[in-house]
Amino acid sequence: EIKNLLLKNSIEECEPCEGQFLSPIFLVPKLDGAYRFILNLKKLNKFIDAPHFKME
Repeated sequence: EIKNLLLKNSIEECEPCEGQFLSPIFLVPKLDGAYRFILNLKKLNKFIDAPHFKME
C-alpha cells in the first residue's frame, strides 16, 4: 500500500532538514483485509495552542 501511495504521488520520501516538520505514517490492517492509513501528528500537537472552552 505504501508503494501504491508513492506511485500516486500522495506521499513522498524525504530527508529531514532544518525548519521542516516530519510526521511518521503507517498502515494498520482492517478486519476486511484493507488497510487504514495512520498519520501520527503527536509531536506536532505539542506545538499547537488549542483553545480551551469552559462548559457552563
